[in-house]
Order: sequence, then C-alpha cells, then structure tokens
Amino acid sequence: MNTVTVVGNLTREPEIRFFQGDKSVVNTGLAINKSFKNASGEWQEETDFVDLSIWQNAGAENVANSLAKGDRVIVSGVLKQNTWQTDTGENRSKIEITVMEIGPALKWAEVSITKNPKKSFTTNANSNKEEDF
Repeated sequence: MNTVTVVGNLTREPEIRFFQGDKSVVNTGLAINKSFKNASGEWQEETDFVDLSIWQNAGAENVANSLAKGDRVIVSGVLKQNTWQTDTGENRSKIEITVMEIGPALKWAEVSITKNPKKSFTTNANSNKEEDF
C-alpha cells in the first residue's frame, strides 16, 4: 500500500458533501512547503499542492466542523493520481490523498479536544448486530 504522511496547511475551507445512505466526504487542499539549501548554499523554498478527500470513516464531519483554511495539519493516507483529458485534448493529472487520519499540527498551535459520542452502525442489512463505528 502506498501510505504517506505529510504536514502542510489547508489551502481552502473544507467542503462537505452528503450522499445517499448517510455517507459524507470532505474535500479540501493541502500546501506542503519545503525549505532547503541548493548546490550553491542558498536557501530555497518549494511548495507542492495536493487535494484531500476525507470520507466519513476518516472523520469527514469532524474535519468540516473543526478545521479551516490555513490550519496546519498532519495527514496520513493513500496517494492517488487522477488523470483526464480536457475538451481541447490536453492530458492533465493531479495528485490526491485519500485521508485515513488527519489532525491539527501542534508545533505552532494549541487545541482543545472534545470527544464525540461513539456511533454504531449495522454491518449487514439482515443483521441486528451493531459494532462501534
């Protein structure tokens, strides 16, 4: 599995969408800044941009309610490259991370943790068994 962990700043407000069957996803972007010395010893900066998809099982609604544009976060997830062709025939691609875990980075910020109540769901439409969500 191609799991990555990155630290960066959210580039736009988390946008939540709801789907049929009580499913939700939050989409936002991440800027990953790097500072390094080049061959001549001068400091340089580079920024990479990736899109983030945070699904319900990774806390989509918590992200939408807790994080905002500019917040520094730590993200762990799976890399995915999306490719498509424009109407004019140009090939395009972008990198996306399907988020497994996300939270605020505490290097330059403080947070207050509020735990949500445990949720449960039915694992099978014909089953009465419920498990922790």
